[in-house]
Amino acid sequence: MYSLLAAALALADFAVPVDAVPPRDVSTVEKALVGHWRTDDDKTDYYFSAAHGLVMVDNGRRQDQKWRVVGSKQPERKLDVEVTVVDTGKGHVKNMQFTTDYRAIDESITIAGITINGHWKYVDGKQHP
Repeated sequence: MYSLLAAALALADFAVPVDAVPPRDVSTVEKALVGHWRTDDDKTDYYFSAAHGLVMVDNGRRQDQKWRVVGSKQPERKLDVEVTVVDTGKGHVKNMQFTTDYRAIDESITIAGITINGHWKYVDGKQHP
């Protein structure tokens, strides 16, 4: 009886939760971008889908966008993404640099000659709010 209980307890340590999240695919910079990201000031959330949809929630206001890769350098972990607002067709290019662990991004955009820099952290695999 004791050995059966010990074996059951040992197996319980290796049990996988039913709602376990599969590992995140970071085999390419494009795949690493998919998921939920948040700016360091906690004001803006980005949800990148594998189907190239993007939802930005900025201070509680939702904006639907599309994204497409316009440049990448895998060894350097760099990705250039054009984002376009669905309703207006207006957009810009985000120049992104992933950290070595792919858990954060340094972002740079230039709009009307003004460059804005930001830092995002990976939150989870959600592709929509």
